[in-house]
Amino acid sequence: MTFKGYLEKNGYIIRVWHNDGCYEMEYSDDGFRTKQVKVYGSRYAFLEAMELRFVPDELKHLLS
Repeated sequence: MTFKGYLEKNGYIIRVWHNDGCYEMEYSDDGFRTKQVKVYGSRYAFLEAMELRFVPDELKHLLS
């Protein structure tokens, strides 16, 4: 699994991981305890969900 980077939204730190075409996101409000883990089965599914919450420039570094 490859760590892709961080996003921040509404006091949450969102860590993004990539593995074999899947994207995994961990949401945390304190930087240590993970509140929720979400897995997207493809790059398309990940982008579809994230484009509603973030502008493209915020996502660019996660997709390289």
